[in-house]
Order: sequence, then C-alpha cells, then structure tokens
Amino acid sequence: MNFHKDSTKRKYTIEDLENILDSIPNCIWAKDQNGEYTYVNKTFSEKMNLSKNEVIGKTDFDFGNTKFANIINEDDKKILSRNIPTLSENKINVKGKKRWFEIYKTPLKRKNNNLPWIMAIARDTTFDKTLDEDLQNLFNSNESYELNNDIILPLINTKDIIDNKNTSNQYLYKLQKIIDSLSSRLQTDGVSLFLYDKSAKCLNLYLNAGKSNINIKEVVPLTNNDIINLNKNVYNNVFEVSKNSIFSTYQKKYQKNNSIYCIRSCSLKYSNDLIGVLNIYYPTNYTPKFSQEDFIKSTCNKLGVLIKNHILSCQLKNEFQKRLYIEKELELFLDTATDSCALVDFNGTFLKISNNFTNTLGWNEEELLYKKFQDLIYPDDIEKSNNFRKNVRASGKFKGSGLIHRYLCKNGQYKTLEWNWNLILDKNHIILTGKDITEEKKLKEEKKHLEETIALETLKTTFFANVSHEFRTPLNIILTAIQLISIKLSNCPCSEDKEKIFQYIRGIKQNSYRLLKLVNNLLDLTKIDGGYYELKSIKCNIVNLIEEIVLSVADHIGSKKREIIFDTTEEEILTSCDPEKIETILLNLLSNAVKFTKENDSIEVNLNVDSYYKNVVISVRNSGSKIDKEDAKIIFNRFTQLDNLLNRRCEGSGIGLALVKSLVDLHGGDIWVNTLFEDGAEIIFTIPIKELESKEISEFHTKTLNANIERYNVEFSDIYNL
Repeated sequence: MNFHKDSTKRKYTIEDLENILDSIPNCIWAKDQNGEYTYVNKTFSEKMNLSKNEVIGKTDFDFGNTKFANIINEDDKKILSRNIPTLSENKINVKGKKRWFEIYKTPLKRKNNNLPWIMAIARDTTFDKTLDEDLQNLFNSNESYELNNDIILPLINTKDIIDNKNTSNQYLYKLQKIIDSLSSRLQTDGVSLFLYDKSAKCLNLYLNAGKSNINIKEVVPLTNNDIINLNKNVYNNVFEVSKNSIFSTYQKKYQKNNSIYCIRSCSLKYSNDLIGVLNIYYPTNYTPKFSQEDFIKSTCNKLGVLIKNHILSCQLKNEFQKRLYIEKELELFLDTATDSCALVDFNGTFLKISNNFTNTLGWNEEELLYKKFQDLIYPDDIEKSNNFRKNVRASGKFKGSGLIHRYLCKNGQYKTLEWNWNLILDKNHIILTGKDITEEKKLKEEKKHLEETIALETLKTTFFANVSHEFRTPLNIILTAIQLISIKLSNCPCSEDKEKIFQYIRGIKQNSYRLLKLVNNLLDLTKIDGGYYELKSIKCNIVNLIEEIVLSVADHIGSKKREIIFDTTEEEILTSCDPEKIETILLNLLSNAVKFTKENDSIEVNLNVDSYYKNVVISVRNSGSKIDKEDAKIIFNRFTQLDNLLNRRCEGSGIGLALVKSLVDLHGGDIWVNTLFEDGAEIIFTIPIKELESKEISEFHTKTLNANIERYNVEFSDIYNL
C-alpha cells in the first residue's frame, strides 16, 4: 500500500486525531504486547498526575503497585489471547484515593501483520456509584418506620418536611450529603432543592449546597401555568427570580451581591406527580467541559422517587399510629359496653364473674364460682368450646372475638352469648367479655325466614308467569296444525297429501309431548318444594341402569345424526337409589347435550367411582359451546336459559336442570359443571353408594324402561331442528 497516496486523501492530521482524543473526558490508552504504554490521552495523564512522556514506554509495574499491575497484566493477556473485547467495572487507586472506573478494552489490529496492541477507554463512575449507594441507603433506612409508644404526627407531605427540616434526623443528613456531592460533581457554585406544596401551590426552599448567598426567596408561589409547565418537561423552564414571572427561558441570568449567575431548573417528579424543583447555579464566566444533562435528569428522577418514598413512609407511620390509637379506644369502649364479664382458667373453671353475668343468666356468684364453664354450655356446643380452648393454646393468639355459645339459665332456658376474649398467658387465664344476643339471633332467624318466604313467593310468581308463556306456545302450534289438517281433509278427499298430513300429526304429537314434559317437570318441582316428594329407593346395579338408559336412547339420538358413547370403569356397583328418578336425571342431561352437540359429533356418558369408593361419579360430555364459570354458577337455577330468547337453537322452559339438581340432592349427591373442559360442555353428578337392608337386587328399572319407550320421546320433545 502506498502510504503517501493514502495520506493525501485524509482531511485530518495525526495532531487532529490526538486533539480529538485529548478533548474526550474519559481516559484513553494503548499498550503493546509487553504491557508498555504506547499512547495515553490528556485525561489519562491528568488522572495519573504525570505528563504523557512520563507514562509512554513504561508498564504498570513502574508505578509502584505490583499487585494491581499483575492483575492488569493478566487481564490484558486474556484479551489478546481470546481476541474479544471486554467491559468491566474496577476500583483503582488514583492519587491515593480509591475510584471506580468503567473500562472497555479491545485488541487493536495493526498494519503489516504487526502484533496487536491493547486499546482501552475508561469512564470515571465514582460519583455515580457513590450517589446510587447513598440513594439506596436512604431507601433501606428504617428511620422512617421507627415507632414508639408516643402518639405523634409524622411528616406526611412536603410542607411537613419543610416545617421539620431543622429537626435532627438521619434522612435529612443523608439527603444533604447527596446535594453536596451533586454540586461538587457538576462543579457549580450552588444547588438548591425546593419542595412543592400542593395545597398551598408554592415551592418551599428545603436544602442548599455551595455558596449560601445564592439564595432566592424561600417561598415561591406558583400559578396554574407554572405547575403545568413544571409537569410537562424537565429542562424547558428556568427558575425566575423576579416578582412578575416565575418561569422564563432555558437560561436566566441572576445578579446578587455583585455576582452574576445562570440558573438551570429541573423538575423532581414521581410518576406524574410534581415533587419539587432542583436549581443549579453556574457563574456566567464558567463553561462546563461537557453537557451532563442526562446525568442531571437521572439524578432528579432518583431524588423524586426518594422524596416520594419518604413521604409515603411517613404517611404509613401516621396511619399505623392512628390505627393503634383507635384500637385502644375501641378496646376501652368494648370493655365498658359489654354486658357480661368472666375470668376462667384453661380448664374452664370460673374464677370471677361480673354482676351483669349474674343478671343475664340468673345464677348468683356463689353458684357459679369454681364450677366448670362447660356445665352451662348447651350439649351441642360443648365440642366447639373444647376445640376453642385447644386452639387458643396451639395458635398462641392473645385475644379474639366472635365466640358464640348457648348457656343454661337458672330458670332452665338457654340464652345465646357472644364472647370476646383476652389471654393472660403467664397465668393460663382467659378474660371473657360478652353480650346476650338471644333476641338478636331470633330476629335474624325470623328475618331470614321472612326473606325466604318473600323469595319463594317471588319465585312462584315468576314461575307461573313463565309457565303461562310456555303453555301458550305449544297450544298455538297444536291449534294451527289441527286447523290445517281440517282444511286439507275437506279439500282433498283422496289421500295424495297423506305424507303432509302425517307431518302435521307428528307436529301435534311432538308439541303434545313437549307440553307433557313441561307439566311433569312442574308437578315434580311443586312436590319437591312442598316437601312431599318421596324417593322409591331400591337396591340395584347402577352400572346396568345407566347403560340401559343410554342404549334405549341411542337410536333416537342417532336419528339426530349424533352418536352416544357409554364408558365405565366398573362392571357392577350395588347401591340404593330410585331408578325412575335416575332415569329422569340422565334423560334431562342427554336432552340438553343433544341440543348443543354438533352434527356427526358424539355424546359421552362416563361412569366411575371416587377415590374413597363412596360415590358413583357420572358425567355427560358433549361438543359445542363451552360453559364459562359465570354461567356455571347459575345454570342449575330455575328458569335459567343460557341461549338468548331470540336466537335459541332449541326450546325449553329453563326448569329441566333445576329439577335435575333437586333430584340429585334428594339422593344425597352433588352436581356441577366442569369448567375446565375446553372442547364443549361437561356436567358431572354423583350418587352416594349405600345399601338397603334387602339383599335382593330389584329388576324393576328394566321393566320400567321397556314399558315406557315413549317417555324418551317426551324428554326429547323440545328438540325441533338441529
């Protein structure tokens, strides 16, 4: 390569490059394979307090710290051998002081296959690291959360911080240290911290660093526009010192004591809340070496979070102490207002009672003292009382409330008392304070009964309103079909339209079935509500029962272009149940499954037992729409129809699943929707496994099924076009 030819193309000289490197405020250097410095910039030589010539040609060993030199030498060798740049953070002794540097090192290729050098650039991060540590120390400080027994009003906003700034606290000292360090880092004449008082709409001077004579007035009122401008940007406004305006241009000259300063202002914010303003003062004849606005912005963000954290911690402290005070007042109030008081030991023996206790139950003090607490408790509540005493010992709780028992009065009646308790651990005593809630409980029960009665009447009204509508629809269809048949028969003496006539007849029949199903469901629900619906339980093999029901409707479901599959893990499960009611339950579930199963898809009926062999578990699963959790909560309520009335795919009164749940409940079972099933809908119900005294297995259910084939047509009558 012709060096002269290449050099003529350059628009800069070696001196230009060195001047550029010398102007960079970071240390830059290069070393050869032997670790000798081949180049250093001006910043590097100033940090070393040596001239460039005193550094170039020497190694780190020549500067006295052998241990440090060995570490650097090994690091350089690794970079050259791996040929990969590295970025690290190291603590280095500079002029007798420990300083932190962020160092980037990389192999530097050279011309003519010369051995590569090490090129490095280091940024002094000492102040940034120190500032972060100071901020972290403030965040971790427990000073804001220290509590004592005195009720005090801590700092809860920036105005309170201003009012209490002269008090001795660690928080103020550490914050002042940060402001001082910031002023030193920025090489300013001073820094002022103002905090925003939202209620008074003003800025209050809080802390100063640097020259104290650069103080403007300590309280600065703000207009609405001023607040908007402060919240809008970080650096676009300057703290104005005149009385007419607060904010002006980016840089404002301020003259005081024959000195002229430029002021820069930076908003302190937390989220979108204005916390305060940081003012930085520069002499007009001072020109910073480089812009540090990003650093200033970052520091202001941290200060905003820090001050907001202090405010929130003080608010927490205040709320906590208020709560303690309120609790103390409440405890005193309860001690004064309660009706009865007793002192008992852990064995339940009375040690002391109050007059109100005697007045409530009628027993005098002599009759109660040294008797057992359990002697007065209603027999059904004794176990709860024993568990309470055990739990008090085990839990380690010192006080509690809501302990309700029924107690024997001297006249033989029982009264219900609600107790609060406090534990005296060192004496194994319990202080009980309670009130008579007998009448209150009675009123609650009467109120509950009244509400249930009103709800039942409302239910009946709604029920019969729906029934009226549901009766009207099939009857209209029946009447219309009969009218059409009459017209056809009168105008068509021949039988050419026989198929249409049969179609009308089938319509009449299906709607008659639908009406019959509705009537049957209404009658069953009415009997259940009245409490005179009895199960005719017999001992049977429920596996065969379910299988026969499924097989009996297979053809009917197949005609709807759906398939039904039965699967069981058990061959025989003998239990006591009402086969006819089990049949009703399953047919209702299958009827619903057919409605929502897609064409050519299958319906699955699965039977198994739970892990304790105490319940038969039967599930009906179909494809189609999934039942979400909210609908699953109401699907078994009466008159609930998940389809919109205007776009329902199939007809129904909304009482089928309510009847199913009632019949399952009568058997002592449970029913629910499996909302975890994603590919459609799955309803699961259980029947307890129990036996009657009779050892004979009844075949009644089989005869019933064979004798009532038309029953399935009734149950599926509300399915028209799928």
